[in-house]
Amino acid sequence: MRAQWLDNDPAAIHAAWTAGVAEGAISHDLRAWYSRCLIHVAAADADFHDQAQRAAGVIPNAEFISADGTDHVTAHIESDPVVPAILRTLRGNG
Repeated sequence: MRAQWLDNDPAAIHAAWTAGVAEGAISHDLRAWYSRCLIHVAAADADFHDQAQRAAGVIPNAEFISADGTDHVTAHIESDPVVPAILRTLRGNG
């Protein structure tokens, strides 16, 4: 895993994060979203965990998954319960 993280380009990661933050609000009314939506965060993502959970509560057809016992990095690596939720979302029976 260390090799994978060392292969990341810090400048590219910073650029992607900066661009995402600069976008600002992605919607003024999340209730208008009618596509299925899966919101997955780590329980330890203190910066945006509560915001993600609130968004999932407002978006119709949204499912919220909080990966207990994980931080931001491990939440992207763990497959349980993410893979089943992704499949539910894609199949439309979530």
